[in-house]
Amino acid sequence: MAEAIGLAAIAAIGGRMLASSAESIASVTDFVQRTTGVDITILSETTEDGRYVFRGIEKAVEAPVGRDDAIPYAWSLCSRIHLGESPATVPDTREVPALWQQWLRLKEGLGVDWDILAFCTRDVSLPDGSRFGTLCLHHTAPRAFTADEQALLEVLARLVGEEVA
Repeated sequence: MAEAIGLAAIAAIGGRMLASSAESIASVTDFVQRTTGVDITILSETTEDGRYVFRGIEKAVEAPVGRDDAIPYAWSLCSRIHLGESPATVPDTREVPALWQQWLRLKEGLGVDWDILAFCTRDVSLPDGSRFGTLCLHHTAPRAFTADEQALLEVLARLVGEEVA
């Protein structure tokens, strides 16, 4: 069962002096996974050479990717949002053709037998405004994302952007 999302829990992450960016990323992905109860939480880095690197990943389903693995950025679901082809929060990916088609291509490449049917992402921006990557929620069933969950992603994406700078 997902934990309640509270300001005290968010403040605890933001107030901790973390030893490294990797520790900050791991802490955030773990917290988001536990509080939202989604199937997969990813904190990515998009690199200048076009990779989407899984810097943090928590998953409740078997997935063939782990921390520090990478796929081409163009394969990522986030690439559709950045191209303006999909909203950042989608309760049922089948209802957004560009996102659903992107998932089907990625699914084939990953070789999994389940679907990402709900998706919510927020950019992780560095203090200079450039994008480090994304903080994303993936779920294998259609699912609405609450205003609190979306706000949580927004706040934590901003905190991570400050930590990795």
